[in-house]
Amino acid sequence: MRVLTILFICLIVVNSTGTDNHKVKNKYYRNAENALHPCNSWNERNDMMLAIQYFNVDILSTQKEYKVKLDSVISFNKDDNLKEKLIYTYNNNGNLILVLHTKQQGDSITFKRKLETQYNNGLFSQQICFDWKNGDWQNSGKISFTYQNKKLTQWLDQKWLNNNWTNNNKIAYTYDSNNNIKQCILFGVDNLGDWVNLIKFDYTYTSRDDFETIIFSSWTSDKWTNGNKTTYTYDSNFRVESYLYYTWFRDDWNNSEKMEYLYNAQGNATQYMSFRWRNEEWVHSQKADYRYDASNNVNFVGYSIWTGTNWRAFSKEDKTYNGQYLESQAAMQESILPYPHVNNNNKWYGVKNNIVDSSTNFEWDTLSNAFLLRRTEKYYYSEFVTPILTNKNPSKQTSFDLRVMEQALVISIPTTVSKVSLYNLKGRMIKSIIPQKSGALVIDRKTLPGCGVYTIRAESVNDVFTRKVVLQ
Repeated sequence: MRVLTILFICLIVVNSTGTDNHKVKNKYYRNAENALHPCNSWNERNDMMLAIQYFNVDILSTQKEYKVKLDSVISFNKDDNLKEKLIYTYNNNGNLILVLHTKQQGDSITFKRKLETQYNNGLFSQQICFDWKNGDWQNSGKISFTYQNKKLTQWLDQKWLNNNWTNNNKIAYTYDSNNNIKQCILFGVDNLGDWVNLIKFDYTYTSRDDFETIIFSSWTSDKWTNGNKTTYTYDSNFRVESYLYYTWFRDDWNNSEKMEYLYNAQGNATQYMSFRWRNEEWVHSQKADYRYDASNNVNFVGYSIWTGTNWRAFSKEDKTYNGQYLESQAAMQESILPYPHVNNNNKWYGVKNNIVDSSTNFEWDTLSNAFLLRRTEKYYYSEFVTPILTNKNPSKQTSFDLRVMEQALVISIPTTVSKVSLYNLKGRMIKSIIPQKSGALVIDRKTLPGCGVYTIRAESVNDVFTRKVVLQ
């Protein structure tokens, strides 16, 4: 299951850091998606990581109405003689509670790992990873989550050492007034067992809550030192047009890399191309080309590298889909951390409207001058419907009238409503408004991601009312 690390570019460049006065005993991974996971022993198989989707932690968990659930993913190697399988178990609300990882070679099936997830008030509270050793499950890693107003404020990573849970890493999150992550700081543990600063990310956003800048800093000589910076630009349709990556050198930001994106008429990315700054000019580095099926699912991704004179194929991925169900209708594992995100209108990573049936990966072989099969993954689902926990008989305190107009949404709200929020089908809150007075609340449609099905949630002191709306 390939992780779309391009989504998390803000966290990719994480190098090992230390302090002058402390010897930090933890290993940090260049790909932060690996470091921020309870099963660090899974790092050898980054493609087996479980993060399929991502979301803001302030989610509408009661609005999920699943039709199917992802039961398992089976991965075959190129010779078809080695199988790895992920088996998923959910509770009655469609929340993932167990992942079992097995390995099969010939007729021999062995356990590898399992991941147990616990919830508190609909939010992740703990994840525990176990390794299969000596015929039994052994504690390996644990992650605990702390929230404030349903927003993740601390992520704590612990390892099982000498029959005790021992602190390893933690991340502290702060948010701006629009509930976007403003800063996250990663801490490590020194040889005295004390928390020490390691790295941090600072974020700024546009008026549409899209990325504007991301600054990465490391803790050296008892102070934060600039490391790199990413700045984003958008086209007239508010899609990511490019981003520039700078490194801090000689007390100034210097060009390092940039990424540019192309889109089709449907607004889906057809290509991204990276460049490196060499000899005072931008030179080609890598690119990815996307193709889509008739249902607007990305069914091909081809990766190429620049040799200096021409593009050479590196790898490709073919996907097939189940056209009966949308991805939003499937109960699947979601990543835990509240990664900052680009507006949902920016489909710069390739979209999936339907659920995936299979994914086949190939690598380019320079000797045979052809693509060779590397791995195939097959996805298996079953019917599943979760209860809808919305208000069947909402009180007049929170019920509202809704009108959909060409330029705006008009919501008539009573005086008792303290907050109005808009969510997409994946449960991501894309807009939150605190009404200043009762009456008509007007939302300019230009400030919304685009067409689709959304849920409007109105909150009062003692009540919550939700209502779906279709924007065309």
